[in-house]
Amino acid sequence: MTVPDPVRVSPASGEPEKAEIIIVGTRRSSLPLECARISVRIPDGERSPEFALNLQGVTASISIDGWTPTFDSQTGRFIFAPPTGHGTISVNEGITIQFRGIPVNRQVGSAPITIIERSRPQGESTWNEPQTVIEVGKFPRDFYLRNLTVTPIEVDNGGSVTLRWEASQNANYRLLYGATDIDVTDRREFTVNNLTSTTTFYLRGRAQVGEDHAERILHTTVTVTRPHVDATDLSATGKVAMAGKTTTIVGPANGSRYAVPTDGILVLMAEKNSQSAPESFFLVSGEGVHFRVLAIDDLENTGSVLLRAGTTISVILGAEHGDSVWNPSHHRHYMKWTPFGSGDLQPL
Repeated sequence: MTVPDPVRVSPASGEPEKAEIIIVGTRRSSLPLECARISVRIPDGERSPEFALNLQGVTASISIDGWTPTFDSQTGRFIFAPPTGHGTISVNEGITIQFRGIPVNRQVGSAPITIIERSRPQGESTWNEPQTVIEVGKFPRDFYLRNLTVTPIEVDNGGSVTLRWEASQNANYRLLYGATDIDVTDRREFTVNNLTSTTTFYLRGRAQVGEDHAERILHTTVTVTRPHVDATDLSATGKVAMAGKTTTIVGPANGSRYAVPTDGILVLMAEKNSQSAPESFFLVSGEGVHFRVLAIDDLENTGSVLLRAGTTISVILGAEHGDSVWNPSHHRHYMKWTPFGSGDLQPL
């Protein structure tokens, strides 16, 4: 993290802007870590990918007792090390490294802060030197992006939320969530409808001067109660009930129509009430395609089927969320609906 957050470039003349960089690390392992040193490089100079004008007067500190910082002028690195040999970092122990009084240079951009540790798990003989790079942005002096809020922070499945934020005019802004990427440069609030799962929203601000740019990202999360579940692998150790409560709908002839709220099974049944009435009992529509169920006319014309008045026929059909089903004929009908999960057929 930085202080201030975000960091702004120094003015074109006069005293430079000062900043702090704070690096926090945690050992999360079943074994302690033996560490011989930690080095940090803050690039200095006047170009866009450099952070500091110079490193003179910068003070460095580390939270591990007994460790001291030194500055290697040949490599441009701050070195943190124990008095002798190596130190031990316990399981779940945190480390904080802090740099104060850094004079920020005058070019907008993103500077890589490089961290290298010489370490090994306790009990091993080979030293490793993993490297981590943290990008720190330097923004125009009048840039700001702050106070991202969402209302409400918890919604029912299918609910809506409104995001609001504060932002300066000298940047481009995009809202990202799931596979969605929306340009919100000219907006300071945005409403999202029909949330079906817990969602994290990212608001990205990009400030650009010439070919150089810096990015700042804020985020917030909305919890959806009883969310839809999308999984590539799902295991259960107890009993699993996929089907919800079965309901029966008895409807009149000609025109009864229902929306399918979720995936499930339809049992469609109809009784022919006269020999001269049409033979098509149900239509099911999904994704713009009409599917006719029980179209008997052609069979009857060939003599294969003779459907008499008073005859009851039925069909079992899988239905998907968003489908609709209705009876366009002159026959009375009833439907049994079993959802995968919960949700009754909704009259249209």
